[in-house]
Amino acid sequence: SVNAKLKKMPVIKGFIAGDTASKAMDEFYDSKTKANTDYTDAKFKYSETKMTSKQQKELEYLKSINSIYNKAYNDIKDIDDQMDDISKSARKDEYKKTMLDKLKKQKDKIAEETKKEADKIKAKNTLITQAELKEKLK
Repeated sequence: SVNAKLKKMPVIKGFIAGDTASKAMDEFYDSKTKANTDYTDAKFKYSETKMTSKQQKELEYLKSINSIYNKAYNDIKDIDDQMDDISKSARKDEYKKTMLDKLKKQKDKIAEETKKEADKIKAKNTLITQAELKEKLK
């Protein structure tokens, strides 16, 4: 079959064999989608009312998480473009594989660093929320 022949080609093998996305990238895309949805929903939810201070903080928090993922997504898209260029180049397959592996690792690193950055913001937001709660309980 054509698919079996393609799987034997070193550069294409990784793309067809289902080894294209790492766990870090899967989680990145899931988190990016969630961040975008949460921010969009909150903007819509608060668009018709005058926001309270707490709602403004929530919206700013969601916006910051969404922004982190959007910036990382643009960086990853740039790497994807480089990967496409390398795949289409007339270079030897061994060179292509080496370069594609390096770029894939760069994408994974961006995904992992983005998650850490988002987790820090989430933790900070949680601490603020807990502090506000303690203040209200006094």
